[in-house]
Amino acid sequence: MIRTYFLNFVSLLLLFSSSAFGQQTTANQAPANDAKMAAHLFHTQKYEAARNLSSRLIPPDDLLIAFDVEKDYYTSASAAELEQEDAPALLRQFLEKYPENTRTNLTWFRLGNLE
Repeated sequence: MIRTYFLNFVSLLLLFSSSAFGQQTTANQAPANDAKMAAHLFHTQKYEAARNLSSRLIPPDDLLIAFDVEKDYYTSASAAELEQEDAPALLRQFLEKYPENTRTNLTWFRLGNLE
């Protein structure tokens, strides 16, 4: 009887503790969280903080292309919103690097407003 309770207890302990050691998803990793935070800062009109955070992001290996697009877009768009000197160059660089991105039209719009 005691052996059965002990085995049930150990089984339950292993069952609940195994979920704590599960694999983390990409959404919970630091670089992805920083990219989301940069996007959130940009959309809440905190452009300086968004630019600082997005320009410091280092892409993880498995998200290289999509991560670079996000990083470059928020860096250039934040610079444009702040009307900084390097904004036109950053916007042009984004357009050259990602000519078929969905944010291209908006980037052209931002560039036109600066010039």
